[in-house]
Amino acid sequence: MKIPLLPSLLLGVQLLAACQSQPTEQASAPSIDGLYVSPSGASDERAYGLLPAKGSEDASHLLHYPPARAQPAAPDSAKEYFANPRYDWVIQVQPTRALQRHEVLAHFGGQWLKQHAHPQLYGRAAANGRWTYLVAAGSDSVFSEIALAWKLFDERTPTPRPFRADELTGFQQAVAQQAPACSGRISRVNYTPAQAAAASRQLAAFVTANNQEALIVLKADTLFEGRAIWDKMRSLGLHWGDMDLFHWENPNTDAGGDDHLFSVFTSTEPGYFLPEHMAKGEVKTTDLVFSFSIPRSNAPQQVLENMYQAAKYCRQKLGGQLVGANGQPFELSAELEKCQRVTQSLARKKLRPGYDDTLYLF
Repeated sequence: MKIPLLPSLLLGVQLLAACQSQPTEQASAPSIDGLYVSPSGASDERAYGLLPAKGSEDASHLLHYPPARAQPAAPDSAKEYFANPRYDWVIQVQPTRALQRHEVLAHFGGQWLKQHAHPQLYGRAAANGRWTYLVAAGSDSVFSEIALAWKLFDERTPTPRPFRADELTGFQQAVAQQAPACSGRISRVNYTPAQAAAASRQLAAFVTANNQEALIVLKADTLFEGRAIWDKMRSLGLHWGDMDLFHWENPNTDAGGDDHLFSVFTSTEPGYFLPEHMAKGEVKTTDLVFSFSIPRSNAPQQVLENMYQAAKYCRQKLGGQLVGANGQPFELSAELEKCQRVTQSLARKKLRPGYDDTLYLF
């Protein structure tokens, strides 16, 4: 048996992954196709004005948060924001005088960055000597040094694309041409274009191989009705919010992992859940898809076991059958093994799922 609309299912996973590293708190504003961008408080007010805040029963005891691992936190006053020299190609420019932000952006502005594969722009604040995002609101606007950093693969393509040596050479030449306009010159490059291209090929292949989702599909025998979906999600304690999906929230992101431990979408168009439509009885789906990014989870096997409990609860209450992405009956042991393989692959690169460099790469 194959899952119908499998391309939609995969698209949903890709959209979910693409949004995982995006800020969750943004200014409230409607957008296209009925989607909204709003702070979480506004989302709650919007949803709970139409649908119950609590489920018909309390099933939250089925889900158990992974134990938090405390991480040492640097004082805010000591924070510095700069490129990752392990996974970025960094070109530093030393000017002969301190530069105002607007002077830098006059020569390395949005159009220039777009034409040269969107490097991140950093500045060393003249006031305290610490690096920061040059265009960050509220940051020091006078800089003693600037830097441009390209992640060592193009992450704007459907799959990570390695940069070629000739591309990187062109980027370096473009920086060298602009630097004199900022009264500066290139002072340091962490890799030659050839070295960076070789690292790019290896890193793109590594990210492609390990950028995997844990996924459980509850396929309906008869269509799932929107109000019933809402009730079971709220009974489990899942929160409706980002991307108009349901999420098991991470209560301690400082200890690793994504904002959401796992999320629930559907392969039925449009793929997300609008409370306005659910309240009117206009939502009927062929499935519910439970999913999370394995490398971005700080405890992938434990989260998977909890996600399985949530999916089983929904199957008990809504009916249907649990299958994998291939349409075959879901096997927890096989999915746990996939989590273990990814974790072991990361470990060979001295990476931990859900932490630091791993979150940067995936």
